[in-house]
Amino acid sequence: MDWLRLYLAKLGETLLHSSWMVALMALPILAAYGVIYRGGVLFIPYALIVVAPLLLLPAVVGTAVTLILVNVFPARRTRDLLSSAHAGPAVDYRDRRGGRRDHAVPHHPARAAGAARGLP
Repeated sequence: MDWLRLYLAKLGETLLHSSWMVALMALPILAAYGVIYRGGVLFIPYALIVVAPLLLLPAVVGTAVTLILVNVFPARRTRDLLSSAHAGPAVDYRDRRGGRRDHAVPHHPARAAGAARGLP
């Protein structure tokens, strides 16, 4: 299979999956903006021209980075690398809190009195 064809297929798939919600949310926002500021007939083509790169650029970067990672590292290593990059902030946040769940809730005397009576 041709590399360009594979890249364009993955780019299209990534573009569809990553930008449908942004495009759906931008539609009423841009419609309201066009009505309020009286955008006229040319507002719709200009809006499409402006929004297209905002949808396309993240998909291009994501697909390129994924293809680079897949070509540099084996598939299992890439999955582990991306999983650890995703789980890293959650682990770091838990470590900063000291690993305790109740650390974020400040101590309150009434709460301590309720706990002494068996209340939450």
